[in-house]
Amino acid sequence: MFDQLLDDIVLEIVCHLSTARDVARLASSCKHLHSILSEDGWRTFVRTCFPLHSLPLGKTAPKWDELANNLTRQARAWDMKAFQTTAYTDDRRRDGNYFAGFTNTGRPFHPVIDARLVFDKSWELAAWGAGEDIVGRFRPHNSRGESDAWFRMEGKTNGYEAGVGDVTAIHLTEPNGKLGILVGRANGDLQLVSAAPGSAGKALSTFKIPTPTGGLEATTWTSIGSIDTLPNQTSVIAGNRATVSLFSLDADETGATLPLDSQTFDVPGQGGRKQFIHSAKALNNDTIICALSNDADPIRYLTVTPSGFTPNLASKNHSLLASRGIDTDKKQTVRAIQPVNPGPAGHTNLLLSAWDDGTIRLLDIRTPSAHDVLYRDMYQPFETHSSLLTYGSDHFVAGSNELEALKVFDFRWAKSYHHSAALPCWSGTPFPDPLRGTSSRSLSMRGVGCDHPRGRACVWHEYARRDYYRPNYRFHVMPFRDATRSSTSRVFSLAKASDVSDSFYVGLAGAVAEFSTTVPGEAEQDEVAACVTSAAAKRGWRARASHFSFAETDDGLLTPGMSMSTFMPRLAQRFGDEVGAPQFREWWSKTPPKTAAWHRWDPSFWRPTHFTF
Repeated sequence: MFDQLLDDIVLEIVCHLSTARDVARLASSCKHLHSILSEDGWRTFVRTCFPLHSLPLGKTAPKWDELANNLTRQARAWDMKAFQTTAYTDDRRRDGNYFAGFTNTGRPFHPVIDARLVFDKSWELAAWGAGEDIVGRFRPHNSRGESDAWFRMEGKTNGYEAGVGDVTAIHLTEPNGKLGILVGRANGDLQLVSAAPGSAGKALSTFKIPTPTGGLEATTWTSIGSIDTLPNQTSVIAGNRATVSLFSLDADETGATLPLDSQTFDVPGQGGRKQFIHSAKALNNDTIICALSNDADPIRYLTVTPSGFTPNLASKNHSLLASRGIDTDKKQTVRAIQPVNPGPAGHTNLLLSAWDDGTIRLLDIRTPSAHDVLYRDMYQPFETHSSLLTYGSDHFVAGSNELEALKVFDFRWAKSYHHSAALPCWSGTPFPDPLRGTSSRSLSMRGVGCDHPRGRACVWHEYARRDYYRPNYRFHVMPFRDATRSSTSRVFSLAKASDVSDSFYVGLAGAVAEFSTTVPGEAEQDEVAACVTSAAAKRGWRARASHFSFAETDDGLLTPGMSMSTFMPRLAQRFGDEVGAPQFREWWSKTPPKTAAWHRWDPSFWRPTHFTF
């Protein structure tokens, strides 16, 4: 029957399939459907089920079946907290780091990180500043490190010393198809350095940002704090802590490139005193967003015109803020900003911003919008955030400005894909319960299975889609078990190569942590592949397995009248970490519980008490 249908009708049917398994089974039913679905079918599935993600499309068409496999696997891993974490530390430094600990006199570097897909989206490049050095790694996209290639550009070879020569901002770019690294340092230097084979480390351009004056000559103000490129890759936006400048990105070795225009922000009534700029990012090709400190309007945007910048105040949704008890006239600080789901053309007005009152706000910068939302971690409602990382408009990660903690928030927009749809029906609810931590009893006396003709889901499939059973959560990055001392660290930076990349990167004191999604139950948490460790060792770095714990923290939406600190969430650790008995770590593998399929977490976090009433 299906082989007689028009191709468009078959693809319309695919739009209504909820799992990749259904598409694969339909494609295997006959040769005609296989020929249609092998490319067009998987493309339709990806675009239908993952419309909130920004897909990295290169010059060559992607393998849509592999892309569907990656996206569905990653969706399951994020929901089940199935991550393998790797800590990268510099063996050549003696200042210590977060994972091994450091003394009170130790001054470990503060890594700034960026990541990008390169070579027609087939490789992932991650690069970070390690003191005065630049360190990076090439890896085939979503591979496990078999072909890792590291590089290290030592700052001392170019005259940079620790401290004033430290890398304070970094951004990967490909102007005119040539791979480069934009590097900003504490002394105010800004360069475009080649990362292409054959010329890596060569300075292609130097950019001159106006130096702060009037008592602002300290390194705190002169250091480069922000670097970004416009989506069309023709211009770079960069700034120190007092000035934001726009430069042409055409490589020029003849001298320092002067800005096309620069902008400072004055403190009202302070005699020309300048505002402290925490961050500047390109919203699209003609709009630059700036995050300021201690101002009643801490978000400004600059419109790029032929005559230069036109500064504007970002809009405020007064009714939304007032309904949440937020004073719109109070001076606030915004430490991190991130445009949301810009799409292929880079056009969006939605901005995610981290405010020092603990809120993370999704706002339209030009006019109040129905999309405006406020998010807050109700467990630590006033904890400030240093960095933001968005996965399209599906979910985002916020790095704590106070602890080594990462907060994962769902945007809470309607989803087209739930990994739970591929699991068998059941008459109980997902467990453990987010608040009580208990198992589940059968709640329905009707048939266990879903009744698709009547549009009725079984108890488990119905409840698995509810926000209550899909809470936000916070990761706590844990130090090494053999650490000689305990140290704390805030999160200095976050980065990922794309919305469909397996890994994201976290900058901690003297170290970089990589979180990689895995198949639930298959992560080797106590070891790192030999190919990964050997590639890092060639450049003086060490790769070791690290660990994390997590706590679930409600849905994250700040609604009118909601009380704060309403509960104390349970901190979940891996079974072996908690009891210190590796022989019990996989107790569930010997005799799998009958209800194991409906557990919400990765098996390494299971407890025997989760399967008892």
